[in-house]
Amino acid sequence: MSDMAEQGMLDLLHAIDTGAEALTALIDAAIADSNTVYRTLPPAQRHDLAEKLSVSLREAIDLNAATPLIDLLQSGEIYRYGSTFADTQALFALTRRELMKLVRPHLAHSADLAVVFVDSLGHLLGAVREYEVERAVREAEERNLKQTQELQAAIYRLEQSYLTSPLATLEADTQGVITRWNPAAERIFGWPAAEAIGRNAIELLVPGLAREHVEFVVGALLSGEATNSRNENIRKDGKLITCQWHNAVLRDADGNVTGWLSQTEDITEQLRAEDSLHERTAYLQAIFNAMNDVVMVIDSNGVYLDIAPTKPELIYAPSQDLIGKRMHNAMPAEHADRYLAVIQRVLQYGEPQQFIYELPVQSGIVWFNATITRLSDQSVLWVARDMTDQRQGEEERIALQEQVIEAQRQALRELSTPIIPITDGVVAMPLIGSLDSMRIQQVMETLLEGVGSTRAETAILDITGVPVVDTQVADALLRAARAVKLLGAQVVLTGIRPEVAQTLVGLGLDLSGITTRATLQSGIAFALAASGVKLNT
Repeated sequence: MSDMAEQGMLDLLHAIDTGAEALTALIDAAIADSNTVYRTLPPAQRHDLAEKLSVSLREAIDLNAATPLIDLLQSGEIYRYGSTFADTQALFALTRRELMKLVRPHLAHSADLAVVFVDSLGHLLGAVREYEVERAVREAEERNLKQTQELQAAIYRLEQSYLTSPLATLEADTQGVITRWNPAAERIFGWPAAEAIGRNAIELLVPGLAREHVEFVVGALLSGEATNSRNENIRKDGKLITCQWHNAVLRDADGNVTGWLSQTEDITEQLRAEDSLHERTAYLQAIFNAMNDVVMVIDSNGVYLDIAPTKPELIYAPSQDLIGKRMHNAMPAEHADRYLAVIQRVLQYGEPQQFIYELPVQSGIVWFNATITRLSDQSVLWVARDMTDQRQGEEERIALQEQVIEAQRQALRELSTPIIPITDGVVAMPLIGSLDSMRIQQVMETLLEGVGSTRAETAILDITGVPVVDTQVADALLRAARAVKLLGAQVVLTGIRPEVAQTLVGLGLDLSGITTRATLQSGIAFALAASGVKLNT
């Protein structure tokens, strides 16, 4: 380069340094008007980027090396905005264009200087482009490698899933020939993969009666329609099993059907268990239908968990209105409190409890005899039988029994305290057995009633059959005598034995108002004589 050219370049570099702010402003404006991702940056960030480009470009021109520009690329300052290869190339093209705008007046007087500067600038930006191309290629290779690794991992996972799946998995072509056969298929159907692959799937696995159905399913698959099915299959040992099939259509890259993929499981035992469960359910339902009991499951808070459909008219409300509700929300609190207390006792001690209770239901008041048993730590089984008829029958029996007892008591009173008419104006009441307070009262009532009804003038009380005469008995006899006297009759006391006489004297009772005789016969004779009746001798 000539001295003049060197001096021109120095002057140009000085002009570029002097116009640093102008260059930054030109680059900033160019970015804002571009179609790159950088134009969407906030003004402050965009200006910062333009300034870094301006500084790096001036340093690269001054050193005549692309290192400052490449350092800017390697710093990630440009890539952090998610730029593409085209964006970064456009960014440097904008920078070159705006720099040329700035220096064009200085190049106008020297064609040699312009050529040298343009070549130098082209060399610098060419090095940047090479770096960017290398970076783009490297990133593409890394992406391809990552995608390849991910694809390989996905293929490996798919293969492992295929090999370890509990479902029998097979692939077949459009002719129905098996092309793949996993270990689960070997286990379920008994055919090793080496013997199954290459065989027709329908001929190998489907018994005659099921072929029409399976051929229809396969036809749908080959027409591009995935159809699941359940049908009988046959194992290598000839055993028939029922399988649930999940089918998918296989296509090539152009979308043409190339076969099908099927996964299946042996559900023979499951179906048997379901049939057994259905039978058991029907059996239990029949039992429930025949039961006259109310059957409920209730938790520790009194919440109805389940109610059997046994006697809906005997529950407090329809079962759909009770399930999930607490007893206290369904019935009066006093009933709910009693029932919940029983439930909590059963849960606490674990022993079944018998509980008789009444409950107002739709049909009226119903009496129940319940057995409450613990089902779990938090729930009980409540089985209650309607005992209303039994309860009413028991109450009627008790009432009838009381009536019989009362009638017997009345007959006994009449037998134990009889009034015997002797003649007009004379009655006798022989007393037999011990006299307690109740019987003394009966004697008093019977004697007064007999004297009053017969208009007797004399009443004979015979105590020959009374084993013990104590203060209470003696006092009662005196009160009876005074009461009879008030009715206008007198009392003759007979049957006083020596020991009784001694007891009466020892008690100091006043017997002056009572006529006494030793025997009933003498008492009757006295009464008859007093009434003017002569006895035949």
